Amino acid sequence: MDPEEKTLRQARDASSGQLKKLANVDKIGIGFKEVGGKLTNEPCLRVYVSKKVPASQLDPKDIVPRQIAGAATDVNPTPQERLASDSPVTTPYTIQERPVPCGAQIAISGPAGVRQWVGTAGCFVRKSGIDADYLLSCAHVLNPKYKDAGADPLTDSNGIYVHQPAAWDTADGRGIAFTGSNPRLALGDKVDAGTARMWDGIKPSNYVWKLGQLDATPSGIGQATWSEANVAKYGRSTGRTHGRVIDFSYTTSPAYAKGTIPLAEQYYVHGESGAFCAEGDSGAPLVIPYPNGHAKIIGIIVAMDQYGNAFASRIENVFAALNIERLCGLNPPAP
Repeated sequence: MDPEEKTLRQARDASSGQLKKLANVDKIGIGFKEVGGKLTNEPCLRVYVSKKVPASQLDPKDIVPRQIAGAATDVNPTPQERLASDSPVTTPYTIQERPVPCGAQIAISGPAGVRQWVGTAGCFVRKSGIDADYLLSCAHVLNPKYKDAGADPLTDSNGIYVHQPAAWDTADGRGIAFTGSNPRLALGDKVDAGTARMWDGIKPSNYVWKLGQLDATPSGIGQATWSEANVAKYGRSTGRTHGRVIDFSYTTSPAYAKGTIPLAEQYYVHGESGAFCAEGDSGAPLVIPYPNGHAKIIGIIVAMDQYGNAFASRIENVFAALNIERLCGLNPPAP
C-alpha cells in the first residue's frame, strides 16, 4: 500500500465518525481532489453528500472542513449506482473467440434458449489444489437471479452453463463453462464475483482483448496506485475504454434482487472521454496496460454511475473471497 494511501486511511478512520454526523454526508472515500470540475493529482478524503449545497446555505456546524486529521477534503455529490449488467436480450451476438480471451461477451441461457443474460469474461484463474481452469466474472453475471429474482436460467446437475458468444451458439454444445451444482459465488462485503469451470477442450487465454497479455506470475495482478492510476478495460458493450481511478476505497450500494448490498473497497473509475462502461460490461477486466503489450489486472467491473463511470471490485479481494491461487498459465496472445 502506498504511504500516501495509508496516511489517508488513517485520517479517514480518525475522522469518519465526525464527518458522518454532518448534514447530507453519505460516505467517505480516498482519492484525488477535483477543482472546478477537473481532476487534480492532490490526494484527499473524498466526502460524498446526498445533496451538494453552497456553504452559505448550511448551518456552520454542518460544513465539511477543508482539512481534517491532517488530510485535505473534497466534497462531491453521491453518484447514482446500478449494476453494469444487461437485462434479458434477444439479439444474437455472433463473434466467437477461441481461445476465449478476457473481455469477450459471455451469456447465460434462459428457457429453450429464447432469451439470455449477458456480461463479460474477466480473466481465467486456477484455484488452490484443483487442476482445472476457471472463468472469473461477476456473481450477478454467472447467476442472473442475483440481479433479477424472476430470472430463470437453465440449470442441471452441472449448474448454470456459460456460453460464448451467446446462448444461441451451439458449436460448443453446452457452452464453454459451468458453475457446478454448488457454485462458488461471492456477493457482499468487498466483492461481487464468481467462477465457472471451463469445459475440457475449451481453451482460455489471459489476453485482454486489444489491451495486453496478463502474465501467469505475480506481475500479472496488481493494484492501482497514486502514481499509476490510469487504467483501461475491455467489455462486451463499450469495448476498449481508458480512464483514471479517482477513488481507491469507494463503497457502492447497487440494487440486487434482494435489495441494495454495500460493497466496500471498490475502485471508482472516471472515463477519459465519455462513458467508461455500460450495461453488459459487468465482469470486464480492469487493467493497467503497458507499452510492451502486457498488462496487469487490478479488478473487475461490477457497477456504474449515471454517467457511465465504473465501480470495480479489487482483484486481491476477489482472489481471497474465491480461494483463487493464481492466473492460468500463459497462452499465446490473440492476433
